[in-house]
Amino acid sequence: MFKRISILITVFQFVCFFLPIYSQELDWIELKSLNDNYLVRLIEYPSGKLMAITNDGIFILQNNNWIEFTNGLDFIRPEQYNTSFKDAKIYNNTLTVLYTNNLAQTLNNEINWIKLLEIPEIIDFEYDTNGKLFLLCTASLYSFSDNVLSNNLLPTENSMNTGNMSMCIDLDNNIYISKNFGGLLYSFDQGLTWNTNYESEFRNLYSNNGILYSLGDGVRYSNNKGLNWTYSGLGYANPASIYFNNAELIVCGFKGVFLSKDNGESWRLLGLDSLETSSVNNLVVMSNGYLYAGTGQGKIFRTNQPLTTSLNNLGNDIDNNFRLNQNFPNPFNPKTEITFSIPKSEYVSLKVYDVLGREVSTLINSELSTGQHSIEWSPKNLSSGIYIYSLRAGSQIENKKMQYLK
Repeated sequence: MFKRISILITVFQFVCFFLPIYSQELDWIELKSLNDNYLVRLIEYPSGKLMAITNDGIFILQNNNWIEFTNGLDFIRPEQYNTSFKDAKIYNNTLTVLYTNNLAQTLNNEINWIKLLEIPEIIDFEYDTNGKLFLLCTASLYSFSDNVLSNNLLPTENSMNTGNMSMCIDLDNNIYISKNFGGLLYSFDQGLTWNTNYESEFRNLYSNNGILYSLGDGVRYSNNKGLNWTYSGLGYANPASIYFNNAELIVCGFKGVFLSKDNGESWRLLGLDSLETSSVNNLVVMSNGYLYAGTGQGKIFRTNQPLTTSLNNLGNDIDNNFRLNQNFPNPFNPKTEITFSIPKSEYVSLKVYDVLGREVSTLINSELSTGQHSIEWSPKNLSSGIYIYSLRAGSQIENKKMQYLK
C-alpha cells in the first residue's frame, strides 16, 4: 500500500492544483455586451423586455442592441451627478431603482419617474407581501409606507445594529438580515423584536417557497426560518446569485452556471465555466423560457433554446463519465470542497490518505445516485502537508492530491 501511494505522489507531482470544471452541457449564445459596464442586475421588465441595471445606467435589450433607458431619468444621470446605480427590483409592475443613497420609481409606463426618498448608506431594499418597503442601511433598518418613513427598527443598544450586508423578507413577512462578520439577524414581528444566529457565514439572502437560502462559502438553506442551516455545496464555485425557476435552483458564480432539481442535494453544470476574465454574477429566466446570464464585466449570454427544452434534451444523464475533480480551494485552510461525478447509482467510497498511505478520513462510504456530488472536508488534528483523496465506485478508482496549510 505504501509503495502504491508513493507512486501516486510521483505521478501527481506535475498536476496543477486548480483544474477547470468540466465541459458545459447547454449551448449558449453570446449577445452584444454592455461595453464593460459593471452589471448589477438582470430583470424582466413588465413589457417582457430584458433590462440590465449597470453602475453607469439602465439598458433595455431590443433586437440584440442595448438601448439606454433614459425616459425621465435626467435627474439621476450618473455622468451629471456622480451617482451609481446599485440595484433595481419590480413590485406590482413598478420598477424601483436604488442609486447612491436614493430610491426612485417609474410611473405611467416608463415615461415619468418620482424620487421616493434619500437615506444615507442605504445598501438594500425589499417589499413585503403588503407592499410595504423596507430599507436596509449599513447600521439601520427603516420601513416606508404611504410616504411615511419609520424610525430605525434595529435595536441601537445591540452590537448587531452595524455591519449589515443584505436582507430578504419571506412570505410570512419575517425579516432576515445578514451581517458582514457572518451573523444573521431576524425578526418575526416586523422589526419589534430581534433574534440572532451565529451558526454560519451568511451573505446574500433569498427566500423561496418557505425556504431561506444564503450564498457565501457555498449554498446553504434553512427550512425552519433560519434556526438551522444545511450546506448544499458549490463552495468552490463562489456563488454570486440564485434564481428560482419553479422548484429548480439556478446558481451562478466564478465556476459557471449550475442547476439543482433537489434543493441542492446534487448539481448540474449548465455551462459558462470557461470565461477567462470574469465570472457570472446574474441570472434571469424570461417569460419566453430563455435563460439569460451576465458577468460583472457586462458580457451577456442566452441559452439557444428555452430552458425547459434545453433541459429535456439533456435527459437524465447528468454526467456520463466517472470523474474526480480537483478540490477547491487548494492549498486550503481550514476547509475545502471535493466534487465528483458517477455515471450510475452505485456504492461509492471517498477516502483521504497521508503520504505514507495511512487512511486519515472516510468522507463517503455509501450508495449514491447518478450525477455530480460534492462534500466539504475540514481536517481535524492533522498536520500541514500533502494528502491523497481517493474515489472508488464499482471497479473504477481515481486519486488526486491536495495540500493542507495549518
